[in-house]
Amino acid sequence: MIAYVQSGVQPAAKTVAAGAAVSGLSVDDYGTGFSSLRQLTRVPFTELKIDQGFVTGCAATPSSRAIVESSVEMARRLGIKSVAEGVETQADWDLLKAAGCDVAQGYFIAKPMDESRFLEFRAAESGR
Repeated sequence: MIAYVQSGVQPAAKTVAAGAAVSGLSVDDYGTGFSSLRQLTRVPFTELKIDQGFVTGCAATPSSRAIVESSVEMARRLGIKSVAEGVETQADWDLLKAAGCDVAQGYFIAKPMDESRFLEFRAAESGR
């Protein structure tokens, strides 16, 4: 289980201090609101989820591309996993792959699905 932190460092720090049964902590919606560089220095996060506002259309928008590529590189240098939210096109997928992003999620990969459809999807992907 990964704990996602959006609303501040204190709840995350308390979770870690209490020894909660989590396998990692994620900075969710990185680049927006309170999700900031400051959090990365205070809590032992294991993944950086890059907000879809930067990811969607990043291949066609130079400023978003720079933010996404820099975020992926920063995650790599910090030794944490990079996760891109909101991948909706082949071009964005290709850019993320070239940048070395660890995990991507979005409609380009799969639309929301119920459990049975998800199990079928996973079985089909495992066979590739």
